[in-house]
Amino acid sequence: MMLVLMGISSCSDDSSDRPGDWQLLEMVPYTNNYQELEDGTRAEGDPYDAPFGTIDGYVPYADLIPQADAAYSTIHVFLTQGTVVNTEGDFAYHDDTKKWTSSVWMEEAGTTYHVYGYMSPKAVNEAILVPNGNSFENKAILYLNGLNGITPVDVCVVTGVKGLTKADFTNNVIKPISESGIEVGKFAYTSHEKLSSEPTKGNYIYLLLDHLYTCLNLKFQVSAQYSKLRKIKLRKVELGVEACEAYNAKVTINGSQLDVNYTATGTSSTTTAVVFDRTRMSEGLEIPTSTPLNVPGYFSPTVGNTFIITTTYDVFDKQDNLIRANQTAVNHLTPANLGITGSEHTHERGRVHPLSLIIEPTYLYQLSDADLDNPTIRVAAP
Repeated sequence: MMLVLMGISSCSDDSSDRPGDWQLLEMVPYTNNYQELEDGTRAEGDPYDAPFGTIDGYVPYADLIPQADAAYSTIHVFLTQGTVVNTEGDFAYHDDTKKWTSSVWMEEAGTTYHVYGYMSPKAVNEAILVPNGNSFENKAILYLNGLNGITPVDVCVVTGVKGLTKADFTNNVIKPISESGIEVGKFAYTSHEKLSSEPTKGNYIYLLLDHLYTCLNLKFQVSAQYSKLRKIKLRKVELGVEACEAYNAKVTINGSQLDVNYTATGTSSTTTAVVFDRTRMSEGLEIPTSTPLNVPGYFSPTVGNTFIITTTYDVFDKQDNLIRANQTAVNHLTPANLGITGSEHTHERGRVHPLSLIIEPTYLYQLSDADLDNPTIRVAAP
């Protein structure tokens, strides 16, 4: 489950075609970390087992572990009134500044909306929001069509919002979401007057998200001994799954009740998604020795359990001389590798399967000029 207090620092939309009394809706996010499975089952007492509607365990979005690439961290929202969608737009996350930009324009003071949405538009071919029982009042039906069975996108849906008021700001600092009184299943927001003369300052929302997919977190690390001689820089990671299909998801929101149904489309086959890619950059990202490099991939809870990891990397010596370029390693994962035992254990949305991948070769495949090449000869004692 993911909680987001949305705070936008700048605008990504051209305001010239907007009426003078419209302004941007802004946000700053908080998020609940994915919860790990223990021996294929839920850990008792973890935040995910808290009653639906609580916000225990949530952290700022920038602190979410693991976190999808910022290129896929876009939230599309619908602002509804009555039985129609009044306006819609995107909140886009920027990893370099840890801030969000907005293209969500709304009528200014005194307009009440019910706000719904999902992450990310890059995950679907089509998204349709319709009233649930002829009403958007704290209930709706969201159709997400054309979802891949495996994806680099952390697919989520909005499950609650709450507007900020002037009282939520102290010395220009936003009150923590834990003190906001936000509730899952409450979607109403009423716009108010600007908090300053700037057109983008004044209307903020706290926003809750819930994960629709399961996460496989690949934790790359170089062994301490090997790191004394070599650096490994990650270029690309592809995550494949056998017997995979595309899906349409129907998300039914009825207050605090969230029901997700997945319908498979197309023919079952082995599908691969690129979940990490630095092939367009001058070099890859160095894999550390102490703290693992997290590379998450996301998949529908309904897919099979056999995964294929294809890793592309470069090998450097400690003086940054390139030794081997574009090397590839392939690993196959069984259910046991993911901690799933017994036929009764299946994937759950909002769960993470952590998998440690340690680079620890038994010999140097190729020497570099910088390696020791002047061995001494010692006379052994008789």
